[in-house]
Amino acid sequence: MPRHELVQTLRRSLLIRTWRPGRRGSTCETVRVGHRELALAIRRLPERFTDRLPDRTLQRISIAASGGQWQQVLDDLIGSLHAYNQPVTVEERDQLRAALEALRLPIAPLHDLDMRR
Repeated sequence: MPRHELVQTLRRSLLIRTWRPGRRGSTCETVRVGHRELALAIRRLPERFTDRLPDRTLQRISIAASGGQWQQVLDDLIGSLHAYNQPVTVEERDQLRAALEALRLPIAPLHDLDMRR
């Protein structure tokens, strides 16, 4: 999946916010597809940083991703990028922001990341 599609997928997955249990019709189906897309997009996020983070760190993050521990994935990924002083591009920051927003998590940790020019 090209990088720009990942951002779009994460943004489309924001449809999860509109879902309410007990609703019927196409809205529920849309939510299920968005949920799957979100899961796939978050599982692929660590791949973007293979050249900047240690293998052991990426392995831990990937295990959390395969287990559906999305908040843990994002916390570890952002924390590791900060801890190893690894800069991120604007596009990478936007992907991380979209994932945090899709999960309704605070975006404040992104402010600590160094930006690549």
